[in-house]
Amino acid sequence: MWKQLGVALAAVCAVAAVVWVMATRGPSGPSPDAPRRTTVERAQPASRDAVRERLRTLQIESASRMPDDVRGVFLGVSRAELLRTRPRAVQGRGAPPGQVLYQEPLGNGSVVAYLVATSLDRVAQVQFLSRLREASQLVDHYRALRDRYGDPTIFLDCPANGDVAPTRRIVWLGREAAVMEAVLVHPGGVSLTLVVAGNDDVAGSMRSNRCRPVSRQTFADWPIAGELRGPREPVPAPR
Repeated sequence: MWKQLGVALAAVCAVAAVVWVMATRGPSGPSPDAPRRTTVERAQPASRDAVRERLRTLQIESASRMPDDVRGVFLGVSRAELLRTRPRAVQGRGAPPGQVLYQEPLGNGSVVAYLVATSLDRVAQVQFLSRLREASQLVDHYRALRDRYGDPTIFLDCPANGDVAPTRRIVWLGREAAVMEAVLVHPGGVSLTLVVAGNDDVAGSMRSNRCRPVSRQTFADWPIAGELRGPREPVPAPR
């Protein structure tokens, strides 16, 4: 295991150097609807009209940020409409309190999880689970994300906490909808979780996981999990 960790560490350090250069060499043309923020902030209370406008913005923005595999899904879509448009989605276990989980295997080998808020009976968050065989593949993976979403708003490191392994998270904030990818490097490869959620949900996740911004000095210190604990959703290894 330690030999595998050594190989993973060397690969990740090389990846970190390349990603840092890409992330700091200038803008790559992010979407004009994605304001450049430097922190994940808590939204302030708003009027009823402002709340309706924020909801509409969340729906439109999240639809544009969803991967093409689930085109037509957006945050705030009703459970009935979700199951109509995604008939392969089946109810799963392990949803947080107040939410129901639906899972769907995708043709590219990844798994998508839809979290439905029971109080509203609408989709609150969408997660895409996938794997890379080697840490060196992160460079091409990050390049594809950057081409799709532009320059990230922020990189964060989230420490191990109980059954939760340490991860590096890359965040793209929009007006209301955010994209966040959690990168978990371990001896068996790299596990990826791409999340489309509201800015407030991402901010709450960062706080609860005690995540801290990554600096130039700490960028190469990519967190690596020596072992994986707790229940995990099985994702097929890439071919």
